[in-house]
Amino acid sequence: MRKKKKIKKHHIIADKKFNSVLVSKLINQVMRNGEKNKAIKIIYKTSNLLEEKEKNISFLSILDKAIENVRPSWENKSGGYKQKIPKKIEKERSIKLSLRWIVEESRKETKKNSKMMFENLFEEIMNAYEKKGNAYKKKQEEWKSIRGNMALVNIKQ
Repeated sequence: MRKKKKIKKHHIIADKKFNSVLVSKLINQVMRNGEKNKAIKIIYKTSNLLEEKEKNISFLSILDKAIENVRPSWENKSGGYKQKIPKKIEKERSIKLSLRWIVEESRKETKKNSKMMFENLFEEIMNAYEKKGNAYKKKQEEWKSIRGNMALVNIKQ
């Protein structure tokens, strides 16, 4: 039997404006086709818009709270034919999922209406901060399916 290779963790460098790894992960999630400068502009426009609207709260604290509200703690893993087994997930994976959900929902809204991406991203972050919006609904739907599968597999919470 062969030895498994150890997977090297990819270390993400903090962004320059906020000096935050979380903002850097959000930039990477927004980025498409390797156009990082466009993604940086979108995130910084979103932060400027957010700081204009919410003068007494910083962008980082709102982003942290929004991700905390959308972040799942369980995930359905495939357990064979037609069976999903609920598993607890690590913090890094849950943050990645919450960022992905927020960006996906803002992209869907950008396709539906004529608003710019940074405006929709701002709205989705604010909705997640207030425990509303499509990303938060997605978390709730995931939780419902996990609860149903927990009953089938007999897992205690």
